[in-house]
Amino acid sequence: MKIKQLVMALVLNVFALPGAGHWYLKRRRRALIFILPLGTGVSFLFYDLFQLLKRVTAQMASPQDPITQALTLTQDVLLNLEPYLMGLCLLFVLSMLDIIWIFISQLKEKKS
Repeated sequence: MKIKQLVMALVLNVFALPGAGHWYLKRRRRALIFILPLGTGVSFLFYDLFQLLKRVTAQMASPQDPITQALTLTQDVLLNLEPYLMGLCLLFVLSMLDIIWIFISQLKEKKS
């Protein structure tokens, strides 16, 4: 394998999404190990964001004090933010594991 292909695979893993480097290297099954959990997490993220938007619009339609509305909305957003921050941390760790996996597989190919 050429160094340019390896570097391109690593760049795709870091800047696109985990598993994209494996897809680029034509290792489709291995890429799906990383891409499927990411797709599932993103779908949950969008679902929760839509639920949050529904609550925000319902609260804005209610006749409350604007300061109370702002505090309630801020509290809702902050409470819903924690799982996504944990998801981003997990995605970062997954991406690092993916990069290590590519390096190890390339070292094994060079030795044999």
